Amino acid sequence: MNNVQPKGVTIRRDPIYLSTEVWRCLWIVAKAKETTPDELADNLLRESLNGIYPEVVKHHAEVTRMERSVIRDIGMKGNK
Repeated sequence: MNNVQPKGVTIRRDPIYLSTEVWRCLWIVAKAKETTPDELADNLLRESLNGIYPEVVKHHAEVTRMERSVIRDIGMKGNK
């Protein structure tokens, strides 16, 4: 099992509560797929959001792109 945290992952301070049934299902599938329940839940939620609310996913990608551009521009100013 890969315990290395992927880039872009943050640790939540407040837990997300799941029913025992949902947690147990995640745990079983995660074990079968050799991943963690958290990674599995993240992937399932991402796929669901992309299917139901693609405009939100697109918006997030655009905001991320703009933030990277601003960070890059600020870094370039600092190197002059």
